[in-house]
Amino acid sequence: MDFTLYLTLAATVGLYAVLLHHYKELLEPDLTWLEVVIGCALCLGFAAWRQRLGGSSDWHDYERGVWIAFLVGGGVIIVWQVGRFIQRQRELQRRGSEDTTALAE
Repeated sequence: MDFTLYLTLAATVGLYAVLLHHYKELLEPDLTWLEVVIGCALCLGFAAWRQRLGGSSDWHDYERGVWIAFLVGGGVIIVWQVGRFIQRQRELQRRGSEDTTALAE
């Protein structure tokens, strides 16, 4: 059951990343704090949901669930941001080679 919950968390955070990308001009830079708060709430909410669905009453189990939720949710965001970075670098390289070609002509 844990795998399914964490897969659901990854999909939810992925959709959240799509929304952040779509509404980037509206949110950044003034509402970056809200983006972080919502991301943290998603991870903590999934950890609490996991605990209520069948986690033990042991606080170690809950803490482990919180850490895994942040690793899963944060991992999705990190992969998304690294992908955006690579895309921007390729665009800069493409523009740079076009500029160099134009100067050579």
